[in-house]
Amino acid sequence: MTPFIFALTVLLDVAAPRNLPPAPDTVQVAQKDSIAPKDSEGFVPVNGDMLQQGESIPASRLVAGAYGFIFAMVALYAASVASRAKRVEEELTALKARLEKRAS
Repeated sequence: MTPFIFALTVLLDVAAPRNLPPAPDTVQVAQKDSIAPKDSEGFVPVNGDMLQQGESIPASRLVAGAYGFIFAMVALYAASVASRAKRVEEELTALKARLEKRAS
């Protein structure tokens, strides 16, 4: 299995929903919508009653994955900059040596 497919499988597994409750009855949904007060623009405020029992958003895993990805990208960028800086320093040292050799 290639590393890309493995990483994609792991990411999809993290984001996959777990233990989904059965779909709510449409009558129950209609009753909940009719009870919730709407503002002048028609928006309904979100409250805890809108989620079914046992339903949740796996925010902690998703946030941890996002921070891990960002950390990895920053680390790769820092390593790239350090590598290029080292190469420039080596070229500068070689150039100084050539100039001293010519001056003598």
